[in-house]
Amino acid sequence: MIFVEGSVCAQIIPLSHKGAEALYRSRPFVQALNRKTPLALGNYKVGFLSPQPKHYASYLPECFLGSSLDYSAYPRLAQRNDARALQALQDFAKHAVRFETNLSHISTRIQNHVFTKKVPYANFLPQDIDVLYIGETHEEMRVQKEIVSLVSQLPSIYPGRTIYLAAEIIPTLEEWTAEENIILTLDELADRLDVTAPVKTIQVLKAALNAQIPLYGLEDDVALILASTPRKQKLPTMKQLGDFAVSWEGIALRNRLFARKIRALQIYDPGALIVVYGGMFHMAYHNQSSLPSLLKGKSFVVQVTIPHALPAANPLFSNMLVDEATRQQFNASPSAKLVESWKDPGSYNKLLGNDLTVIVHEE
Repeated sequence: MIFVEGSVCAQIIPLSHKGAEALYRSRPFVQALNRKTPLALGNYKVGFLSPQPKHYASYLPECFLGSSLDYSAYPRLAQRNDARALQALQDFAKHAVRFETNLSHISTRIQNHVFTKKVPYANFLPQDIDVLYIGETHEEMRVQKEIVSLVSQLPSIYPGRTIYLAAEIIPTLEEWTAEENIILTLDELADRLDVTAPVKTIQVLKAALNAQIPLYGLEDDVALILASTPRKQKLPTMKQLGDFAVSWEGIALRNRLFARKIRALQIYDPGALIVVYGGMFHMAYHNQSSLPSLLKGKSFVVQVTIPHALPAANPLFSNMLVDEATRQQFNASPSAKLVESWKDPGSYNKLLGNDLTVIVHEE
């Protein structure tokens, strides 16, 4: 059995037997097993509870591995999901080594800014981009409030350019054309959204419409239900649907569907700026099957989050420390926003997953 210790992510999840078998065969774990010492992965220490594993019940941090799938319900999907999980672990180990090797250089490339009023996004967002990604932490009021501020500034930052807000939360259907999927009014939005849609998220969508930014749906619920239905079942249970949606395999499928819809909009309105709004995991550069990697083109990723959720998007962030004066300035006011921008980022922004980090206080 594998144990994981670390301060970044307290939650752990099981991998299925196939994933565990692959894990035990990997060279770093074989070496750790032979030495009987934990293997360091960034802030984590991973090792074996016994010198020789007697059964395959492995546990790994959920925050960068994603959820597991039930092997009896999804024999093929679970195997593919395990392969993605193992690749994520290997990628994390590789990124952690590069990060730690270049930490001092990375630190000199990141500038910290504290704003107690409106963040002047015009100073940070480039003009020559095809897609602006806004990754968020779900259900956090101050996160959504800050995204409202960002979205409201977009028309003045990109004058004369058509802008669309493509949102994870808005349902769509595969057969809809790009034009059919565009939402222009609050009434159309009300007709489209599920009654359980979070009010905090809806505020962002309303802010876009108020700024004359049309909305565009990304989430194909029908395709997701079909993909998450186990054999010999007519429909998935709510748990099966939820587990699949947040698994590596589910995220990869959803991102492919998102990308297909975004490409259709790009063909419908060439030259438009498409703003993608949803969970950070869909668009962080370092994640497998991220939207920027699928769509290519010129992109810019903004992450809006709260302090304790930052490492969940990328555990490497737990090693980033601001100076004491900046920390005090940020903590002095609940309305303060800490903005971390890159100065000549090179490829380090790809390593940490985004181009601009906006940290707000928890509610």
